[in-house]
Amino acid sequence: MVLLISFSSFSQKFTTNLSEPFESKLTTKYFKSGDGYVTFEDIDNKMQLAYTFKLSKTKFGIRLRSFNSSMEMIKENKLEGGDRHFGPFPTTMVRFGDTLYLVYYRFDDDKDEVVINSAKLDPVSLELGPEKPIMRFDIQNIGAFKVVKLNNGFNFWVNWSPDRSKALAYFSSGIDNRFTMAVMDQGMNPIWSRTETISQTKEIDCDAAVVDNDGVVYVSYQYEVKKDPNSHHVMVCKAKGKGKDFEMTAPSGTPYQVLLVPSKLGNFIHVVGTVGSEDGLTGVFRQQYSIPGSRLDKMQITDFSNDLVSQLDHDGWANTKSKRYGLSFLKMKAFELEDGSIAMAGEFEETRTSNTPSSSGGFRSFHISGSILNIRLGTGNPVVNWIPKVRVSAGALYGASYYAFPFKNNLFIFYNDEARNLNKEVGEKYARSSNYKNVSLIAGYMQADGSIKRELLIDLSNDDFLPEGDAISPVSSSSLLVPITRIKSMGGKAKDSRWGVINIE
Repeated sequence: MVLLISFSSFSQKFTTNLSEPFESKLTTKYFKSGDGYVTFEDIDNKMQLAYTFKLSKTKFGIRLRSFNSSMEMIKENKLEGGDRHFGPFPTTMVRFGDTLYLVYYRFDDDKDEVVINSAKLDPVSLELGPEKPIMRFDIQNIGAFKVVKLNNGFNFWVNWSPDRSKALAYFSSGIDNRFTMAVMDQGMNPIWSRTETISQTKEIDCDAAVVDNDGVVYVSYQYEVKKDPNSHHVMVCKAKGKGKDFEMTAPSGTPYQVLLVPSKLGNFIHVVGTVGSEDGLTGVFRQQYSIPGSRLDKMQITDFSNDLVSQLDHDGWANTKSKRYGLSFLKMKAFELEDGSIAMAGEFEETRTSNTPSSSGGFRSFHISGSILNIRLGTGNPVVNWIPKVRVSAGALYGASYYAFPFKNNLFIFYNDEARNLNKEVGEKYARSSNYKNVSLIAGYMQADGSIKRELLIDLSNDDFLPEGDAISPVSSSSLLVPITRIKSMGGKAKDSRWGVINIE
């Protein structure tokens, strides 16, 4: 059984620094560059996809901005004069060492394909270096019933090998049976790329995609099987030859989510996740893929304890009845810590519809952001606990979720909550944080023995400032940037903003 431990006092050292208020609405992701910051934003996006169902018609411009340490704007550059030459999917920015790269899409009308490109960004001039195509792909059979799923379900990730010598770009649409991958060097130059097609099905969902130090790609995916639980797989893809596919089978239960984490301490891949039935999650599993041996070892499953299910049932996120036994479904994230253990975190969430019609005649939907489950997989038995919280949002979701940051042998969870809830233990009644004008930034983590520790980091609720925990950006391996926005009386964002910097020792 999974060990469950109660809360204890906090011992980690954090220091926070706050900027003076400045007049700017923070709407984009910021990247540290020297003493200042760089940001990007897609502009003039008219959302034509929703009306035409044509990817080639969904285009926008890109605006780059630079700021000094006081968040005063230094420069602005609209790429290609601000013309709508980019799309159909959102732009992103990645850091490789000390270098920033803009990663963006263009539609190739001649070949009816989407091309993903990267270009090195000069943080002073805000000009781009030569454009380098990373990958290209076509998306077929777009119609009215698939366009929404495409917008909400496509996956595009850029991540790095453990030694930071390789980068992986991965794309899957979520509406067909293919995924495209490209392995790159430190200069974002493609080493190899290709598209894999899963012939057994017409549509796949992807859980994870990673790359090892040798440039080998590992992808976990799943697809529906009639009258059976989803079929889960891990595919190992090298530069040449067809991918080697492993079907994930569990000695008890069925895999729900399969996560992959390349180890920094050994020549293997952590394969971890959750298992359950069609009614809920019943346990956690772990195994390893040995790189030298090219083999996947036996899956080890640990059931969640009855105490855990009972307490989370009381919290509203589990069920103890035999026919519906288990935790509510949730998506986890997994990180390897310095000691080689795996820390996992995931937030319970649900969207519900009110039974009472609104004044306009329709039914209102509410998004519930719940407690954050923590799992630790080390050399002994897995341990589990959770950070209790709940927020019900009828509109904006500012600060409704969390940000997970691995540091040494801890996984820190930054989230927003009412400060008074810090004194509540598991099982005690705690307050909702639905009025996000009144919440503060909290840091919590689970130690190796399962004890949860929490600390109040930034409390500006008296001035209606919201430090958005789920919008944090890493500045270094021990420093984080927190956007802080003043919330207006009706719940919208004002133009008054601040920055917070968190340093961890």
